[in-house]
Amino acid sequence: MANSPRPGVWVLERSVDYGKTFTPWQYFTSTRDECLSLFPQAELRITRDDSILCETGFSDIIPLENGEV
Repeated sequence: MANSPRPGVWVLERSVDYGKTFTPWQYFTSTRDECLSLFPQAELRITRDDSILCETGFSDIIPLENGEV
């Protein structure tokens, strides 16, 4: 393992058909504005059981180590 920045924008996808198709499960960006502009279909808080959230807490460049994914 090496120290490196975490990705600024990324998508966590899931499959419910054993890997044949994938759909977004959660979006990650550095700022709330990026959430709104890059993923307008995402929600900033849970409103339904199938809400696809956009989270900003895990995409900061700092820390370069001991980050959570």
